[in-house]
Amino acid sequence: MMALNIRNLITLALLTGVLGACTHTVKLQTDNEHPLRTATSVQTTSQIIPEPSFHTHSQFEDYTDSIAAQIMIRATADLKSDLMAVTSFGYRARDDENNHQLSYQLSQSIGQQLQPYGIRVINAYQTTDLEYLDATGLVLDDDAKSSLNALGAKTALTGVITSNERGLLIQVKVLDINSKEMISSANRFIPYYSFNQ
Repeated sequence: MMALNIRNLITLALLTGVLGACTHTVKLQTDNEHPLRTATSVQTTSQIIPEPSFHTHSQFEDYTDSIAAQIMIRATADLKSDLMAVTSFGYRARDDENNHQLSYQLSQSIGQQLQPYGIRVINAYQTTDLEYLDATGLVLDDDAKSSLNALGAKTALTGVITSNERGLLIQVKVLDINSKEMISSANRFIPYYSFNQ
């Protein structure tokens, strides 16, 4: 008899948990009502307005747009007046082809996100035969400087990618090609899930 009561209590607890999960607070929007209101209902799932993602940036482009915005906010000089060379970013395990593609994708996306701010960009590592990468970012030796100056670029966008088990830390800087002065910088963590969307 006691075993039957315990079994009934367990069943009751499970049913309560399942039914409790079915009646949760959702945001609804009706035709005649603009502001969102909360209601507890299971039958109105067709009117559920999706909640915003927990993360403020869920798409890859949102992260690179955030980096571009940081670059513009932190700039100590006018970036709009000169052509900016976009270089491939440094990656610790650079011999891996996937890392090179990721470096290319990140630098290109950030360069594209800078264009709406009025920045003129040029793809430096497809227009020259120089290697700009090392583990710390852009190496501005004399050959690199003369090659970038020949393109008409006065500044260079470069960065370093550091990975961990959850994602990538992107450290970006804008350098004056001739003086090697850092004009701007930005840092951003990009989780791996954003690359799959």
